[in-house]
Amino acid sequence: MVTKVRDIMEQRYRLVVAGQARRSDFEPLLVFLDEWTDFRANLLEWYRDVKPPGRGVPSKPRALDLAASIARKGRTSRIHLIFGTQRPDTEFLTGEMRENFRKKISMGRLSPQLAMMVWQSPVVGATVPELVRGRATTVNDDGVPVEAQTYRIPDPQEVVPGSDEQRLLDDLRPSSARHERLLIVPPEEDPQMAEKLEKDPARYVTYDEYVAAQWVLASERPDLDPVAHRSRPGGDGRQLSSPMAILGLGAPAADESAPALSTASASAAEPGRVAGPPELRVVPDLGEEPTDDGRDGYEAATQVASGDVAPGDLVLVDDALDQWAVVEHVDDDLLEDGCVAISWRDDEGEDGEISVDQDAMVTVRHPALEQTVEGTLHA
Repeated sequence: MVTKVRDIMEQRYRLVVAGQARRSDFEPLLVFLDEWTDFRANLLEWYRDVKPPGRGVPSKPRALDLAASIARKGRTSRIHLIFGTQRPDTEFLTGEMRENFRKKISMGRLSPQLAMMVWQSPVVGATVPELVRGRATTVNDDGVPVEAQTYRIPDPQEVVPGSDEQRLLDDLRPSSARHERLLIVPPEEDPQMAEKLEKDPARYVTYDEYVAAQWVLASERPDLDPVAHRSRPGGDGRQLSSPMAILGLGAPAADESAPALSTASASAAEPGRVAGPPELRVVPDLGEEPTDDGRDGYEAATQVASGDVAPGDLVLVDDALDQWAVVEHVDDDLLEDGCVAISWRDDEGEDGEISVDQDAMVTVRHPALEQTVEGTLHA
């Protein structure tokens, strides 16, 4: 897919240079590369098995360089790239590629460490109310970080027919589609090449053959259509997915676990429907012990002078209720001489301000040095 998108981009450039088209003639193309870090790691590992033989073959799959090229030049030919990743580390999203993304969206509340990584601030994104589903941080037309509310889209594979979730999903989907869904046909094996390289003939296909794989309409190949397979009747999903079955211990027979899929039933599976985007989930770091207030990324509670409280700290707003909130601003209190005004925001989005004497001690939790895993989307 990455290679085909690059080819479309280059062809559009050639049309412009030849005076045969203008940018306004191009139909926008939106490309999603979700879970970029895993995609990159899996691609590098897989490439070792499909790397073409001979000298002068690239040591890494060209798809990685092509994705960077699309990020640099795609939008001038109306090709728009969306990267989804748990962490925008420079190791996986290089500085040059990162600079070509004009919009950033971080989903949910960030740890102070990730807020610094994404927004260069320990506060931006860290004060998003955790209890408000779909709340995100992005930038407005002026490039200023602002909060935004996203649509909640149920997982199409999990909704129960006739439920409120199904009705919500139906409302969010378009009633018609301008384009038919496409599928990529897996390339055929090359037994002769496999024998020459002393590899398994049933598995060996070169990287170049995957790049040149054929694209077809989903309606023409229902046997390859994942949407049609999801709608197949019968089957005990719990039994099929059990650890015993996956380990090959007591797994059901193949003919019992995968009922045959007829062409008629496959073709009738949601014709012309466009599936909604996947619901973005924040993945917590399960390796850390939970803190006393449910937040990770912060040190243990300590007492500091009010003047030493900084934006991004957690402050104990109400000792009796054990209520903590993120500090947004710390300024001199304009109404009370000799006092400090600490502005805060809690998990439910409520904000407030406490005024304390400049010499008073305040209970806070500073951002920790450890980094945690959160959800971030770059567009």
